[in-house]
Amino acid sequence: MSKELDTVEVSIRVPFGKSKRLSTTASRRARVQSIMYFLAFNAASKYYTNYELLHNGVEVDEQQLISELAGNEQTVHLQLRLKPYNTGEVIRHFVTFREYIGFVGDSDDDITSLALSNVAKFRELPLTDIAAASGKTEVADDRQKEEFQVSDAEKAVFTKELDSILELRPSAQDVLKGGSALSKPCLRSLIISGYNPVPAFFRTKGHLLYLQAVTLEGETLHITATVSGFYVNKSSAIKFDPTLKTDAAVCLTLYELLTKHSKKFASHLSQLEAALKAHESVNYVKPISVFLHKTWFPSSLPSNSIDFTEYQLEALNFQTERNFNDEFQAVKETSSEDIVARLEKEKLLNRVIHDFNVAASKGSMEIFYGNMVAMNPDAPRQEHIFLKNNIFYSFVSDLDGHYQDKGGDAAAHAASNQDLHIIKTLLQSNMRSVRHLLTAVVEFGGVRILAQSPVPGILDTAGMKFIKNEKGEEEAIQAKNDITVCYGFDEASNKVIADAEFGSSLDDFAKVFHLKKHEVDGVELKVASTSKGVVGFDKRNYILDLADNNPLDVGFALENFDAVTDEKARYPHRQTLLRRELVEKWWFSKVDGTGSEMEAAYEEGKFSYNPDAYKIEGIEDETVVELSDYLRKEVVPTLVKEVAEGSITAPFNGEHLVDIMHKNGINIRYLGRVIELAEQELEAQRALREAHLQQVEADNKEFTEWEANYLKHIESLIKERQVTIQKLLAEGKEVPAELKEELKLDDKEIRKPHEKEGVAVNNDQLSVLLTLAQIEIISRSIKHVFRKHCHELPAVIIPTFIAFALNLLFGYCYNKAPIAEFPTDGSDIDFAFTKLTREQLLSEISEQAVLRFRYTLPDGWESRYEHTPFALLRPICNKFGIQLLNKEYFFTREQYQNWRQAQDKKIRSKLVEPVSTFSINDLSVRPIIKVATLTTGVSDDCWAQGAYMINEEEKQATALALFSQSIAFREETSGYVHPTVAESYLALSTIHSKLEKKSEAVALCRKACAIYERVCGFDSFEMIRSLNNLAMLEMANDSPYNAALCLKTIMSILSVVIPVNHPATINSYSMLHSMCSSLQNSSAMIKVLNKLGDIIVEIDGHKSLPYAVNESRLANLYASVGEYKRSLACIESCYELFSKELGVNHKTTVECNSWITGVENLIESTSQSKALAASKAAAAAKQGEKKPAQKQQQSAELRDKSIDELMNFINGGSAPAKKSKKKKNAKK
Repeated sequence: MSKELDTVEVSIRVPFGKSKRLSTTASRRARVQSIMYFLAFNAASKYYTNYELLHNGVEVDEQQLISELAGNEQTVHLQLRLKPYNTGEVIRHFVTFREYIGFVGDSDDDITSLALSNVAKFRELPLTDIAAASGKTEVADDRQKEEFQVSDAEKAVFTKELDSILELRPSAQDVLKGGSALSKPCLRSLIISGYNPVPAFFRTKGHLLYLQAVTLEGETLHITATVSGFYVNKSSAIKFDPTLKTDAAVCLTLYELLTKHSKKFASHLSQLEAALKAHESVNYVKPISVFLHKTWFPSSLPSNSIDFTEYQLEALNFQTERNFNDEFQAVKETSSEDIVARLEKEKLLNRVIHDFNVAASKGSMEIFYGNMVAMNPDAPRQEHIFLKNNIFYSFVSDLDGHYQDKGGDAAAHAASNQDLHIIKTLLQSNMRSVRHLLTAVVEFGGVRILAQSPVPGILDTAGMKFIKNEKGEEEAIQAKNDITVCYGFDEASNKVIADAEFGSSLDDFAKVFHLKKHEVDGVELKVASTSKGVVGFDKRNYILDLADNNPLDVGFALENFDAVTDEKARYPHRQTLLRRELVEKWWFSKVDGTGSEMEAAYEEGKFSYNPDAYKIEGIEDETVVELSDYLRKEVVPTLVKEVAEGSITAPFNGEHLVDIMHKNGINIRYLGRVIELAEQELEAQRALREAHLQQVEADNKEFTEWEANYLKHIESLIKERQVTIQKLLAEGKEVPAELKEELKLDDKEIRKPHEKEGVAVNNDQLSVLLTLAQIEIISRSIKHVFRKHCHELPAVIIPTFIAFALNLLFGYCYNKAPIAEFPTDGSDIDFAFTKLTREQLLSEISEQAVLRFRYTLPDGWESRYEHTPFALLRPICNKFGIQLLNKEYFFTREQYQNWRQAQDKKIRSKLVEPVSTFSINDLSVRPIIKVATLTTGVSDDCWAQGAYMINEEEKQATALALFSQSIAFREETSGYVHPTVAESYLALSTIHSKLEKKSEAVALCRKACAIYERVCGFDSFEMIRSLNNLAMLEMANDSPYNAALCLKTIMSILSVVIPVNHPATINSYSMLHSMCSSLQNSSAMIKVLNKLGDIIVEIDGHKSLPYAVNESRLANLYASVGEYKRSLACIESCYELFSKELGVNHKTTVECNSWITGVENLIESTSQSKALAASKAAAAAKQGEKKPAQKQQQSAELRDKSIDELMNFINGGSAPAKKSKKKKNAKK
């Protein structure tokens, strides 16, 4: 790799700037294009967009390798020569310049016109600068290691932040409010002028385009773009005169022109550049291969200024119509012999795939809004097909009856998702023997469109041919297209066919998906019979209809579809296939379980299955049954068990639960089963605890009886001894030494305290799992109900239905009889949904829950979310594509009145009471876009090399360099803003942390947070997970204030997304307690533990063993600050709980009992000391003497003691010296 990454110096002579020269370094194996990227981001050259690079006077191509220019030299000398503009270059300059001066905002991406995004706000968290490594060395004192090395100022701000956390009562509106835009335009507007197109007379004078700018001073500038540059012309709003204005000059760039004509432009641009420079680029750059997160709770409506740019640019597009399939397949065929070639290939693939996804999304929305003409306009709407920009669109439904016996449209819907998942796998496989089509699934208002790049030639007509009919007359008929199915099921002939030559290209496909050869209707196949092999006009082999290459979940299908005769109770479809993750998980388990070599097992096709098994009558395969059983009997129960035990992190929200299930290969239809198993686990743990408590109660009773009898036994022994001694004394005999010694007891008769563990119920983990699984079921059931009612509605009426339905569900307490609100004064059509009642809606939701998840919702489930409506609203909006405006929503009249009274009197008098909770003016509907994306193999390989080396100390520096290079490769191919880039930064931060590179770890984790917020959302589980990591890293880096800010953010988000306490909240308070301890802030520690105790009671519903442990820590703290009465109250509470949970003869309970006695004695001693001190003080006052007080010193000493030392002190021992603490602990 080192040879490939050799660098050279690049010196570029330019016609601008003071030095007239720019310098940079580049890899020898990079292309000239990388130098052009440098020029595009360099402050001195970025405004020059129309140039050519010369080497030795000859123009170089951007795809040329730098090594070809450098030869054996270490420096490459280039010249930048400006070119005359043409219209296309003027438009490119105009678009690029708009981006540079703030017209492309932080929340803009390629589909901003389809949905809203919030401005990211993580960068606005008042995090302090990353603390430099302290360089602390090993010291003898453990306490010095535990203490934070922070200033008094940071201690103060931490304490203030802690107080705000303890009083935290966040609202969804505050938590999810977007940030402030970083990029703000430096002009009021910059648009293409309405005076375009250029008249023929002026075109011959070199005029290319007319622009119009309005400066911040309010001056309107009409600009002429010519072949030589830009100048301000004489035109006005009412007069067209594109000639040079008096005293104006021709400028090479728009930047140069506007700087001359507007002082505010120059100053604001400097401010913008300074603001951008102050932040990491991931906070504001536009993503190039993914979409930004489209929030369900946008903070504001779009503030559109007058700007026709998008429409004008489409009209001025000089590019020919793109053929995405040709581009995609051509790039796939390019060589990838070295790293640079592979990177270039992956970069181009990412760009083509993303451009296709953008075009498919926008094209689908044109169809939904009725702006695209169908190829078959006379057919019913569901049968309409469309073709635009070489993208084929069709509504997802069972048009040809293929899924008639499997559930019809519902099966077709499922198959479209499954097809896309197969394509995701194929994208990563780099398979070239057989090709797939670019595919996107776009859903809007419950209607789904499948967008694909068509097989070349399949839509072409073969013209007409003439035949003679029965009467001997010539008749014109449509000639058959040569592009036909040559492998798989041919609908035209209704037969399964298998071309041998095409079949040979499917070997790699069969290996990737673990498919075995099988026969269907006497024809041997390598793939599912429903898949279709087609040779395109470009002579490439294509495979279509991929879904059925996944195996059937036969156990589920037999139980919930085949065996159910009542259609109303039957699962909606039989397209219940297993996920790829499940197949791969099973396959690896088989390889490991049999001790096979992985590579050999793959090449030999071991552990393969028949994809047509149980889908076609008479075709069976035990492997498919084994796969289904593996999921149902092993994977699902194991997942629930691991969540219950805490070995898997409790999901942060519904999306996290779904992600965990999918990564384990579990389909969402098993949510009901997950709840069933979780409830069984919870009941089993409760039964185990109840049995344990009963046993403890019995043991306590038995021990108490034994103790009483044993005491009697000791008393009898003492009496016997006393009698013997008295008798000896009476007889004048000497008393033997053994009678003078302490009474010797038989150790075998004494019951020493035991240390058996208590039994606790994992309510925190299981309650979260149960709650989130139920929320997912409810929200998905609501999605299906909404889809049913919206299926035939016009796009503009969908918001009316949504507002009406949400009012029925959530606004019932505010308005029990909501009325549908239409966008105009009235509707000419009587829509059926307007007659829907709350009871009917709830009934339909419950039916869907049973039908799709085999789960019966509990009675009154809707009332559970009356106090936390946003916990359910959020997943509903995300799943159906609803965007609710971030504002106050009133779910009861009381809420509105309280809010109204809180307003200023002047505002209050102007308020109009809302008719219902939700209005159509509060929401919009966005498309749900599902696409397949490519991950970079070069980056993965580089990362794998680093992972192999990282555990060898002498290779750690190389490993870290490889990790950084891996991320750089990923950024180059996918862009700076991408989920996989964030994942890499997060993983690398963990690695740095383990290597004690704490400040570097913090910086990397902050970058991951910034990216995750933009691509996944502020309330996403990825963001919460990253914030949690960041909090731990900041804490480890001696930055308690920063850690507290992160924990506060986590708790705020969790309060919105889940209606129960999450283990992460407990963990957050535990971390806060540790930080307070490191800051030696006992009063703050007490506050945190009191809060933690309240949360434990909320989770368990009663005072439990965890509560007792927390109380014991409180008792320790109270004792350390001299509040012995409070300490005693906590200890007595602990003793009662420990006795109940562990037993009276448990070591902890016995120590607790001893502690009670000691504290009681200490309280009495302290009281006596106070009385004695008072009398001495009074006597001293008379004699004019003063004694120094000892209380403060004593409290300080006690505060520094451990729990064991406190026990020793309370029981009458002396406090050990601090320097000997480590030895004492070692002895223990």
